[in-house]
Amino acid sequence: MGFGAEQMAVRRRHATGYTLIELMAVLAIASALLVIAIPMFRTQVQNSRMSAAATDLLSTFMSAKSEAVGRNYPVTVCISNEAGRRRLLPTSEGR
Repeated sequence: MGFGAEQMAVRRRHATGYTLIELMAVLAIASALLVIAIPMFRTQVQNSRMSAAATDLLSTFMSAKSEAVGRNYPVTVCISNEAGRRRLLPTSEGR
C-alpha cells in the first residue's frame, strides 16, 4: 500500500511539531536572556545581603544606645564570630 501524491500533501499539511531551525532559534534566544539575567541576579543578591547587613548593624547600634540610656552607663558593641556567622552583641563595660 503506497501513498499517492494527494495523500502525502494532506499528511504534510496536518503534521505538527517544530523544525530544527525553530528549536535552535528558541535555544539561542533563551541562552542570550540567561547570559544577561544571571549577572543581574547576582548583583541583586549581593545588594540584598548588603542591605540586610546594614539593617542588622543599625539595629544593633540602636539596641546598644537604648541599653546605655536605660542603664545610664556607657555600652560598647563587640563583634563575635560564632559558628561561622558574624553577630553583633552589645556588652556593658565594667561588668
